[in-house]
Amino acid sequence: FSMADGAFQASIVNGCATARGVCASPTAGNIFVSNTSAGTVTILNPDGSEIVRVAAASGAHPGQLNNPFAVRVSPDGTRFAVADYGNHRAQVFSCDGEFVAVLGNGNGSGNGQCQNTPGVWFSPDGSEIFVSDYNGKRVHVFAAPQ
Repeated sequence: FSMADGAFQASIVNGCATARGVCASPTAGNIFVSNTSAGTVTILNPDGSEIVRVAAASGAHPGQLNNPFAVRVSPDGTRFAVADYGNHRAQVFSCDGEFVAVLGNGNGSGNGQCQNTPGVWFSPDGSEIFVSDYNGKRVHVFAAPQ
């Protein structure tokens, strides 16, 4: 897609039934879509016409998502983080869809605890992940797992 002039280019429908968050890989160009009701992240090819893979499943265990919101790919294009809103945490996966790590240690107000997480972002060098804590009224900073 080229948005140089801001003109409408296309609508993507594959894997977007309940799309909440979307981003693209800075290296491969794949499109990542968080699907809230399915509890998944769908990874599409660069033109959005084909599902490459679906990461995660709905649930509360590590590697499972409950109402995922924002999704962001690391600057080097090897990992992605997803704001796992309903589980009060964020999670990191490889761009192949393999579970890497949980960020946050439960629903609460202590250090590293979150109360609903709508946003997630990598630092420019990819060494840190920022997680917004909606009801906790703060932003957590975690070392990015490799």
